[in-house]
Amino acid sequence: MAAGFILYGQANGFGLLLAATLVMSTGFHDFDMAQTTYLDKIATRDEIPATMSTGSTINHISGVGFPLLGGIIWRVMGPGATFVFGAILAAASAVASTYVRTEPVPVKATA
Repeated sequence: MAAGFILYGQANGFGLLLAATLVMSTGFHDFDMAQTTYLDKIATRDEIPATMSTGSTINHISGVGFPLLGGIIWRVMGPGATFVFGAILAAASAVASTYVRTEPVPVKATA
C-alpha cells in the first residue's frame, strides 16, 4: 500500500514538472516574440535578418555554454555556488536591461 502512495506521489511530481516546463517554454516563446517586436521598432528592414540570426546564434551558444559552466561550478565548488552564480547572472542581466534603447532609430533616406 505504501508503494502505491509513493508511486502516486512520484507521478504527481512528474506531472508538476511537466507543467512547469510547459509554462517556462511558453514564457521563452513570448520572450522571442518580444525580441522580434523590439527589433522591428529600432532597426531598418535590411538589418533585421542579420540581427535575428546573430541573436539566435548567441542564444544557442549561451544555451549550451552556461549549463556547461554551471556543471563545472557545481562539481568544483558545490551546488550552492552554482545558484549564487545564477543569481549574479540574473542581477547583471537585469541591470544590463536598463540600458536597452527604446527610441526608434531614424531611417536615413537613400538616394
